[in-house]
Amino acid sequence: MSELYPHVSVMESLLCDEFLRKESPVVHRVIQHRRVNVVRDMVRPRHNQRLDSCMDESWRGSSLSPPPSFTRHNHITSPAAAMNTANSVDMAIVGAVNPRASMAILDTAAAIGGVWAKQRLYPGLKTNNLLGSYEFSDFPMGSDRFNVKPGQHIPGTAVYDYLNGFAEAFGLMPFMQLQQRVESAELLPDGTWSLRIVAVSGGTSFEPRVLICRRLVVATGLTSQPSMPTFAGQNTFHRPLFHAKELRLKTHIIENSRKIAVLGGNKSAWDACYHAAKNGVHVHMVIRPSGGGPSFVWPAFFSPFRVSIQRLATTRFFTWFDPCIWGERSGIAGGIRHFLHKTWIGRKVVSGFWTSIHNYTSSWFELVRDGKISVHIADIDSMSEGTLHLSNGEALQVDALVSCTGWKSSLPFRFLPEEVTSTVSCTDLTVELMAECCSDILTNAPILRRKPDRTLPPGSKDLNVHMDKQGHQVSDRYQLYRFLIPTDTRLVELRNIAFIGFHLALSAVMVAQVQALWITAYMLDEIPNIAADSIDRKRILYETILHNDYSRLRHPRAAGGAGDKYPDLAFECLPYLDLLLDDLRLPKYRKSSFWSETFQRYTPKDYRGIVQEWLATRKRGRLSCVDP
Repeated sequence: MSELYPHVSVMESLLCDEFLRKESPVVHRVIQHRRVNVVRDMVRPRHNQRLDSCMDESWRGSSLSPPPSFTRHNHITSPAAAMNTANSVDMAIVGAVNPRASMAILDTAAAIGGVWAKQRLYPGLKTNNLLGSYEFSDFPMGSDRFNVKPGQHIPGTAVYDYLNGFAEAFGLMPFMQLQQRVESAELLPDGTWSLRIVAVSGGTSFEPRVLICRRLVVATGLTSQPSMPTFAGQNTFHRPLFHAKELRLKTHIIENSRKIAVLGGNKSAWDACYHAAKNGVHVHMVIRPSGGGPSFVWPAFFSPFRVSIQRLATTRFFTWFDPCIWGERSGIAGGIRHFLHKTWIGRKVVSGFWTSIHNYTSSWFELVRDGKISVHIADIDSMSEGTLHLSNGEALQVDALVSCTGWKSSLPFRFLPEEVTSTVSCTDLTVELMAECCSDILTNAPILRRKPDRTLPPGSKDLNVHMDKQGHQVSDRYQLYRFLIPTDTRLVELRNIAFIGFHLALSAVMVAQVQALWITAYMLDEIPNIAADSIDRKRILYETILHNDYSRLRHPRAAGGAGDKYPDLAFECLPYLDLLLDDLRLPKYRKSSFWSETFQRYTPKDYRGIVQEWLATRKRGRLSCVDP
């Protein structure tokens, strides 16, 4: 059995969400003027005199005029109000909260927060993060204000209050256009995007409108489109059947039932089972052998280190035990990584480390031992009146079925013309290039040659994995450079589109902040290794496939990971932040000494001030260009 993966036996595995996908990503302080963006302070209030002076200085000696007054829209919360808004903006952000500029922020929901919106907070929902690790560096989550105790996982209600507090504190509300569904984005000949938008309310759709934007940031994340299976005989079931997205609205159905079935093994399934069992409802948890199996769940603290998984994953020393393909390759850290992953004794040490992390118990299993939760490893073959017929021959009589079957990983809306879809999704990959990347990954991380073990009942079907004629796994997911932008040369030249939050990340908020700054620099054409006048298409494509394929191999579906569908970042978060900071020419080692850099965890406060640092770097760069 590979020590990188736990033994996938249902009754002994530890369940959890596929790390942390529940986030409505935030893009910080993008101000667009023609082809130039200016980034304002993220740490101090926006009327910061010192920084305003710095910004004014940055325009001196430039042939560009200062940015015009910012265009704000009234906070739109009703479909009718949307009809009176501007039909052209510099930037459109779909599915996020974002500040300033001639800009519109579009979201289908009736309130901000994404999965943390009030209407989606089902009982018992918590993050996988502890206090201090799920916040923006410029807006700390105070324990008293948000009623969160140190050392505890943050409740969903606290996240909802925090995001609303953040939006109010930084004046984001005027840009919000809620209950607005983007149906398509058409790339026009001049490089702008034409968005077809439909206002929605209570299931009613209004007349579509068109919004033209010069730049588009897609921030819908991974939890916006439920993946809902269909079953033979479903129309004869005659019992409530709903997706986990509706858990909060349908809680009363669960609590008033005698028996329910929960389909799936992710965190939503864990939560649904726990809540129902605690309310006296018998739960049948159905985990499909043809799926990825149960995900992992960890307690707040565990042995042998008696620290949280969050702390381990954000401490540089422990990240060296992960065979991350974009991790350090030079210096002391590079030497340690080489020893751990390319020597026999080093791989033994790594194996022992990963084995220790996954050996722990959870009180959740007491509900199984007490008979309140029954686990079935089977597919649902068909349905009849109040009955689920499983592939193992069992027939379960239930009062409701909760489908905790995850989310669609497809693009959130249509891209037009049709050929734009392939350029956005990077699906035109050659077998030769994919084989080269896979070979490089396995050379640098030999431990990934070993596959995770799966313990299944006799006769069960294994994973549905599609292979091509050469034996390579086929993936229909879109692949982005740095998990942020398409690789198509024309789109890179135009710098008119980016995606944020299209990954799973244990340190989601820290990642979102640095990604936002990276996108800003990218749209300013201020990332040297992908400068518009010297695009190396082959290198961009190679690194895109290398990084995405690593995630597929490191976090396979067979081990409960999501790497087959999208980037899955756990112990890779800190090296990923390093990668983005290197692109931005900002320091990635942000501690005061080697000891603290190696053994102290990184938190959002360590990235406080990165915007000012980047502004100073830009200013120095401009001054150096005019020096004799």
